[in-house]
Amino acid sequence: GTHIDGQWFLTFRSVIVFGKMELIEDPEIIRDLSRKLSYKFTKDEEYIEYELEHSGPRTLMYALTIENMCGKRVNER
Repeated sequence: GTHIDGQWFLTFRSVIVFGKMELIEDPEIIRDLSRKLSYKFTKDEEYIEYELEHSGPRTLMYALTIENMCGKRVNER
């Protein structure tokens, strides 16, 4: 949670989704999406290539088709 300036309590935001999961089996799609996800954490191309080469073949990836989504914001007072 986070503190709003001047407040002692924490504020949380949460989201819950319901839907269907599908296994992605195409190694090229897994590699492409893994690369895109990696860029959120590092821009080090050498590291990304190393990980894709060594861990990529063992990577499982699922696609979520969202059927329902709800969220809320909670103030812990």
